[in-house]
Amino acid sequence: ANIHNAETMYFNEKSKGNSFQKYYRYIAVAAVIILFFGIYVTQMNSSYKSYYENHVNWSKELSSFTEKGQQKDAFSQGEIAFKQKKYKEAIAFFQKVTPSHELYNHSLVRLGASYDILDKNEKAIETFQKLASVDDPYDSSKGNWYEAMIYLKMENKGKAIEALQKNVENTDSFRYDKAKVLLRKLE
Repeated sequence: ANIHNAETMYFNEKSKGNSFQKYYRYIAVAAVIILFFGIYVTQMNSSYKSYYENHVNWSKELSSFTEKGQQKDAFSQGEIAFKQKKYKEAIAFFQKVTPSHELYNHSLVRLGASYDILDKNEKAIETFQKLASVDDPYDSSKGNWYEAMIYLKMENKGKAIEALQKNVENTDSFRYDKAKVLLRKLE
């Protein structure tokens, strides 16, 4: 009788443990499915504008070219206005910088950035297209990159892809690796 009681208790405890393990497996599988579904939904709902927000930060991207005691030309005055967040004033100064100026390409980047910050997207695109047509291949690729970012901000996937394709033609291009990854995501 004692052996029979021990056997019954043993199998009762074992069956309780098995039912818990069975439910544990179901809970784990459900959690994994929910996790993957959540990731999928967040990836599908991300707008093209979020790519722009992840890849453009004008305050960190633009290095300074002004020095103390430097003669105040249009570029340096524009850069000072840009740093002070006086973007309309900066635009006026950067528009005065001529193509013969040594920092002309950098003025185009800042001019486009000023237009971008003021949500004058068409003007920003025109400016970055002008930058994309300069002789320096690296600065030209910056124009393509920033043009693509503005198109992403405007949710224009097709035009963004075109600009990124120009950017990945040369491995020495500005942000080549990021452009290649972003292009794969968009296509």
